[in-house]
Amino acid sequence: MKVVGFTGTRRGMTQEQRTVFMNLMRQLAPTELHHGNCIGSDAEAEAIVDRYHQDCTIHRHPPLSNVCENIRTELKIGSLVTHPRKGYLQRDDDIVKCSEVIVATPKSTTEEMKGSGTWYTVRQARKMGRKLFIIFPDGSIQEE
Repeated sequence: MKVVGFTGTRRGMTQEQRTVFMNLMRQLAPTELHHGNCIGSDAEAEAIVDRYHQDCTIHRHPPLSNVCENIRTELKIGSLVTHPRKGYLQRDDDIVKCSEVIVATPKSTTEEMKGSGTWYTVRQARKMGRKLFIIFPDGSIQEE
C-alpha cells in the first residue's frame, strides 16, 4: 500500500513538474492520494492520478476558505473521500499524518519560510519522518 500526500502551488505545476509527477506516480503506484483540494497543482495531481491509477482512492482535505477550492466533482475511476474543512495549516498537517510519502511541487527552487503552504508541508514531512520528493519547476527532483 502506498499512501501519497501531495502539496503544490495554486498557480499549477509547470509542464516539467507534471511530467516528473506522472512518472513518479507510475513508480509509486499509489493506493491513496491525499491533497488540499485547491485549484492549480492539487487539481492537476488529482486529474493525473484519477486518469492513470484505477484503484487509487482520492482524499480531499479542503481548507475552511473555499477561495481556492478544487471545482472538479467527478472521478473517472477511483473513489473519493472528502474530509472536514480545517484551517490551512491544520489540513496540511493532516495530509502529512495520513501519508507514507509526500510529493511537493513548489513554485520556487528555494525554501520559503512564510506564506507558502507547500514549503510548510515539506517542513512537516521532514519533522514527521516521511519520505519526501520535491519536484522543482525545472523538473529536477530531490528525494529525502
